Amino acid sequence: MAFDFNDGLARVKQNNKWGYIDESNKVIIPFLYDDAHDFSSGLASVKQNGKYGFIDNTGKTKIPFQYDLANTFTKDEAFVMKDGKKYFVNKQGKFVREAEEDPEAKEREAERR
Repeated sequence: MAFDFNDGLARVKQNNKWGYIDESNKVIIPFLYDDAHDFSSGLASVKQNGKYGFIDNTGKTKIPFQYDLANTFTKDEAFVMKDGKKYFVNKQGKFVREAEEDPEAKEREAERR
């Protein structure tokens, strides 16, 4: 399973693990993750060992694996959930503001209709 390219990389699922390839189909980030989202603003949220964190386009962890849920960055902030609390973080992983609900959940619900 493969998705569209974002920030020069596409997420791909192989043997139940996610990784990222470039446009020449070269594996750039190995298939290590249980879940993965598209790159946006230079970062992607990925899940490993039950927690989400954010990596850069080389696979380096930029925001530690600590979240129960983490979505794609939009306008330099990403929705995350940790210990039942919902909020937005910036690219440094710092709290930006509280959130009432997952903004991507609304999009998924609208797509089902």
